[in-house]
Amino acid sequence: MAAKSAAGLLTSVDSMFTTQEERDNAQRSYVIDLPAAQISDFPDHPFKVRMDESMMELADSVKQHGILVPSLVRPMPDGSYQMVSGHRRKRAAELAELPTVPCIVQELTDDEAIIIMVDSNLQSRQHTETVSVPSQSKDMGAVLALLPQTKEFVTEDGLAGTLALKLDTVKVEVAGYGSSTKNITATRTYPGLADQDTQYIPKSITDNGHSLTLQTVNWQTEGDGHFTAVASYSGSATSSYVKGYTVTADYAGTVSRINLNKIRYVAIFEGTALEPAPTEEPGDTTDPGLTDPADPTAPVDPTGPTDTPTGEKNNVLPVVAVVVVVLLGGGAFYFIKRRR
Repeated sequence: MAAKSAAGLLTSVDSMFTTQEERDNAQRSYVIDLPAAQISDFPDHPFKVRMDESMMELADSVKQHGILVPSLVRPMPDGSYQMVSGHRRKRAAELAELPTVPCIVQELTDDEAIIIMVDSNLQSRQHTETVSVPSQSKDMGAVLALLPQTKEFVTEDGLAGTLALKLDTVKVEVAGYGSSTKNITATRTYPGLADQDTQYIPKSITDNGHSLTLQTVNWQTEGDGHFTAVASYSGSATSSYVKGYTVTADYAGTVSRINLNKIRYVAIFEGTALEPAPTEEPGDTTDPGLTDPADPTAPVDPTGPTDTPTGEKNNVLPVVAVVVVVLLGGGAFYFIKRRR
């Protein structure tokens, strides 16, 4: 008992040579920026990083916007870190010449790390999402103001991630046209006319491509006795205009289903399928009072003779036997007495 108490008073080695912050961090995950050189690849990692077009696009995105989703690493005894999920992001950071890689540090056993590594790779992929937004202007500065550099997306099958805008995919198209009609007027002067005769005045004119018709004529008298006609024309013009624009752009990046703070349990149930209960057809129901006690399933004709129940027969037989014995005994006694 004394030895047990003494052991309880001893301070653990971790408590003596580590700070409280370090002990707390060992129990929970936290995010830090790590140089890529301090992160080793997971041994025998089956999901190889391919230097393909997708990898180069990811590197360009990382160079422009940085790494949006931290990688998952676990601390090693020698002070380094081992990559669990995020090998492609680490490689993209190296290609983009980033000094550090944002990482989630979490204590994991070998089995836990393998499960998370496989699960994150099987449940993550490169994804492109096309967005469409309305715009009142086709000016590229106004258009880019409508498009954030990054956006959170959730796919139909439940994968989520932060995707980056691909500037080379931004397109602006006319959303639709409208029309408007306005009245147009014009004035023409015709001097030197001998008299006030409208036959000398054109009944219609063309002004800037629009056809106008004569409305009124005002006459002015010149000094030499001639007249000047001032003609007024009017008409209508229809013009079209752009109602608005539609901006489309692609966002690309990695989407995944990683829940570091959740545990998924799978339960499998085995058994034998239950046979469905037989259903009664209409008319199959039998009145309980019309059944034979010896065979409850056999219906009894209510119009036929009714037999005495078996229980009553069994009660009558002993009584008859007693009566017969008494009669026989009395007869024998009487016969013996007569002979004497």
